[in-house]
Amino acid sequence: MAFDSIKVFAIDTNSGIFIGTNRQGNWSSASNNKSGFGTVKGSHNHTKRNINIFKDDDMIDTPIKKINYK
Repeated sequence: MAFDSIKVFAIDTNSGIFIGTNRQGNWSSASNNKSGFGTVKGSHNHTKRNINIFKDDDMIDTPIKKINYK
């Protein structure tokens, strides 16, 4: 199999581009994202003086367990 090109439009947490015969050992990722703005629809809309309040009662959002790779 051959590629003429590879186009990448976004790279985010826990992303990778691997080409050919390869191995990604000892690879891990943990993340937690929150977004609270929402959407604005229509033409010529503007937002000003926004205040976003996010209440998060969790003590631990993303518990991470360390793994010993050998």
